[in-house]
Amino acid sequence: MLSLGNAYLCEEPFFIKTGILIDSNIEKVKSGILSLKKKFPGKFVQEVDTDEILEEL
Repeated sequence: MLSLGNAYLCEEPFFIKTGILIDSNIEKVKSGILSLKKKFPGKFVQEVDTDEILEEL
């Protein structure tokens, strides 16, 4: 069963679908971060460059 699952999970369509879902979820995280920054304006105690972190993904 493991070799069958491995064969399925290593097929190109699965990788493409997974990549699209990851990109979609990263966009949702980016918009959520922007929403929170608008909700809590001002200086943060520690500024984090979230765009750079998310681009690395």
